[in-house]
Amino acid sequence: MRVAHIITRMIVGGAQENTLLSVAGLRSRHGIDALLLSGPQTGPEGNLLDHPLARGVPVERVRWLVREIAPVRDLLALIGLWRALRRLKPDVVHTHSGKAGIIGRLAAVLAGVPRVVHTLHGSPEFRDEGALQRLAYRLAERLLASVTDDLVGVCVAMAEQARGMGLRPRRGIHVVYSGFDVEVFAGGAREVAGQAIRRRFGIPSTAFVIATVGRLAPLKGHRDLIGAAARLGHLEPWLLWVGDGPFRGELEAAAREAGLAERIAWAGLVPPEAVPAHLAAADCVVHASFREGLARVIPQAFLCGKPVVAYALDGAPELVVPGETGWLVAPGDVAGLAKAIEAVETEPYMARDLAEEGARRVRPRFRAETMVDALARLYAGEPVTPEADLPVVPDLLVE
Repeated sequence: MRVAHIITRMIVGGAQENTLLSVAGLRSRHGIDALLLSGPQTGPEGNLLDHPLARGVPVERVRWLVREIAPVRDLLALIGLWRALRRLKPDVVHTHSGKAGIIGRLAAVLAGVPRVVHTLHGSPEFRDEGALQRLAYRLAERLLASVTDDLVGVCVAMAEQARGMGLRPRRGIHVVYSGFDVEVFAGGAREVAGQAIRRRFGIPSTAFVIATVGRLAPLKGHRDLIGAAARLGHLEPWLLWVGDGPFRGELEAAAREAGLAERIAWAGLVPPEAVPAHLAAADCVVHASFREGLARVIPQAFLCGKPVVAYALDGAPELVVPGETGWLVAPGDVAGLAKAIEAVETEPYMARDLAEEGARRVRPRFRAETMVDALARLYAGEPVTPEADLPVVPDLLVE
């Protein structure tokens, strides 16, 4: 079997790591002839294809496949993908995220590929886009769902949103969690390495450190975290930010205005294998994104033994359950965010117990091998995720 995965760009990010691990694992674990078609690398978010994980993974560049909407380039990308698929003759095309999902599935249909699969790494509702763009995306998603065999959500929320939009693929909608190497995060995650990270950035060993991992982009919630930290002046918290992106300049200005410039450690882009040490340097991990599928930093933080505070949207409530595994806050509630972070500091033993329970729940679900095996079953037409293995998602917040 030959499977072609299509994605717009291979920056350092969750969807990209998911895709790379999928292609590599399908090749090594199941002997599937899997390959990757990707657009060019642009921007400050790094290039995951430089990582050792990419060794041995066949990659073809599609020159015009870019993230931004650009009608002429998009048409050229469609032609380029169609030509590549006609030449490669895959049995399955598996596309990822919005733009590559639209152009890639069109190219697969035009090239006569027998099986088309698409993964929703983020919300298919495009609720944060402009009205015209949102309408265009929704119409495209509905049209393409009719020629898609399988839709895959990286969490239950993505699958439910797809159903709510009326997306009806030919075989069904499935849930396959975005796997990673859980062992490098497990076991309390390297306290010595965490202290070394603190020393590197001049963070006092006794400081209360709030970590976040993600692109520095408007919808990732960094501004809200600055606002929450400013409300916690009595704690004198430090912020440890892992990631880079186009929003850094504006965030630096906001931090100066809030009087936090001296207490933010800008880690920038770090390779995936360095993320556990950075999480180990934290006392609390916050994910305040306004649009996400299911951020992998949440299960990674649990496995590192770190308590999690997250906005209650998309896939976060599937893992962060108030009173059981962590703290949920209504999106945009900066005061609530500060209150939850303060609870982590003032109730450390409870915070530790919640994180341990979170780790117990996520460990089997987020193994890279679990993800790869599920995809192999999907391509073979077998059941993917028994409903009994999916979490019950509560509809409640911490007050």
